[in-house]
Amino acid sequence: MKKYLALLSCLLLLASCSSTQESVVQTELPQEKAQNESALPSSLENYEPLELVKSMEITPDEDYSSGAFCRFYYDENEEAFFTTFGTGMVNGAAQPKTQDYVGGGEGGQGSVYKYYSTELKELDNTDYYVQGGGDLATVMVGDMFYHLTGGPTGWRLSKYDVKTWKELDRIEIDLTENEGANDEMLAYVNGMLIASSGYAENAKGADTAGNADEKKDPSVGIYTHHHAFDLDLNPLDSWIFEDTLHSNGSSMVFVDGVYQFVTSTAFFGDLMVMQYDEEWNYLGSKTLIKDAQWPQGTVYDEENELYYVAYLGIEGGGRSEVSLAVFDKEWTLLSNTVVTDYEKEFFGGRPSLLLHEDQVYVVYDKETHNAETMEWNKDWQCQMSVFAGLNP
Repeated sequence: MKKYLALLSCLLLLASCSSTQESVVQTELPQEKAQNESALPSSLENYEPLELVKSMEITPDEDYSSGAFCRFYYDENEEAFFTTFGTGMVNGAAQPKTQDYVGGGEGGQGSVYKYYSTELKELDNTDYYVQGGGDLATVMVGDMFYHLTGGPTGWRLSKYDVKTWKELDRIEIDLTENEGANDEMLAYVNGMLIASSGYAENAKGADTAGNADEKKDPSVGIYTHHHAFDLDLNPLDSWIFEDTLHSNGSSMVFVDGVYQFVTSTAFFGDLMVMQYDEEWNYLGSKTLIKDAQWPQGTVYDEENELYYVAYLGIEGGGRSEVSLAVFDKEWTLLSNTVVTDYEKEFFGGRPSLLLHEDQVYVVYDKETHNAETMEWNKDWQCQMSVFAGLNP
């Protein structure tokens, strides 16, 4: 992912943005995109920003000197929050790296859990639950916690009991050469676990743009592959979304009989939603916000009929700012909050969110970049910002 952001300034000038304000049940047309492009809000434009309640660092701390792929959950049994993230350090010491995993070094030594009180005070309850691995995605269903990461032949999907953090089961998922394994999605929708990533020529083990060919234009979208499982990790089905070009680094929710797949038109593209009925028939798409990517956190608030989406704003000469958008049930933008204001000091990455009671917990990682050498410093750190939810 990161090497392409270094090219953002020049590529954004060349990228053709896909945008429309048409209904989500209408397939986008090229001429409509051009006509409505200016009407789309930008990724760094405030639209009634939410009220910030608290900002805090998850890492570094005395146990873990780095953290990435951060996620945040509420444990009903413990009546406490916990975060999970990939890291390369435990108790200040580097762990042996497992070499046979697909994915980056952000989670190369394993993943940990770390508990907080409801007042967000650190509790003495943290440990590794996975040793080794790479890029990762997680989801919690009841007392069960599911972890997807790179495996020797593609992916490894594991199931844990959060009461003990013991692994209950695991499966290996073979991927073809065209099925990417990095920056994956793991969603629980309509009674199924769905794992997804980029689908393109030679995508397996490739960079986030979805193609191993370094000449691939990241302003042009790719497709995504999807594998469905039940909660006992039995495979159910697999398919490819080829209805319109888009990107991995996505999320999915199921609302009123419709799968809402939140993605972007390309790695360097615009935020959009693709919709499918219960039989996975394509209903259409809607472009939501210009110059936006990586919407890895989407939650639907059933009571207020609102979508909350955490994403990266990539407007403004190489910036990567974590942002939080709120949409109504028809995907009309109601609020857009720029969570970070790093400019070029840090690059925000891999945002996710938890909606709990009346607050929105946005977690993400950040990394520094050497502007002279164009190299990433691989100093990922987990951060969190808490906002008051929208009260319609």
